Amino acid sequence: MWSAVMAPSEHQRILKVWILLFFVLHQVYCLLPAPQNVTIVSFNLEHKLIWSPGPGTPIFTHFRVQSYRKKKKQWVSLLNCSELSTGESCDLTTYFNNPHCYYFARVQAFIPDQESNWTSSKLFYPILDTILGPPVVECTSCGNCLLLQLSPPPSRGHHRQLEFFFSSYIVNVSRTRDKAQGLIT
Repeated sequence: MWSAVMAPSEHQRILKVWILLFFVLHQVYCLLPAPQNVTIVSFNLEHKLIWSPGPGTPIFTHFRVQSYRKKKKQWVSLLNCSELSTGESCDLTTYFNNPHCYYFARVQAFIPDQESNWTSSKLFYPILDTILGPPVVECTSCGNCLLLQLSPPPSRGHHRQLEFFFSSYIVNVSRTRDKAQGLIT
């Protein structure tokens, strides 16, 4: 009833204010898309967190990472992974240094005036969730003998833990000229 009394220009001004208010509230309350496929990959006890940006994530978005150690029951921001760009990963090796502890990691997208919800990885247990590469094999012939030297695969700072995994070997050796075979343990 009161709109019939207002002049058309006044009605347009009120509409413009509502539209402007809608866009301001939209910018304040709309979150960035959350990261997806947050996964910890581990090879020879070297751990890396990878993820994909959520659909519609702006190209200039950065990402921050936190880790959670079940024993301590708290999320900790990782300084080396506090402003990563799309396509970068987070090296968790020094943070997840005890292979017998359970861990989580989570990622959040952010730009100066917005941030996404956090997206967490699955529970990670290094001793079971790492993929072990093959041992380093050196083979030397010494006349009628064969010298095999086996050692754990190369790894940054986890040589002692890898030695545990590679503490015993079973090697099947066969000679092609006479098809002789032997088992070395």
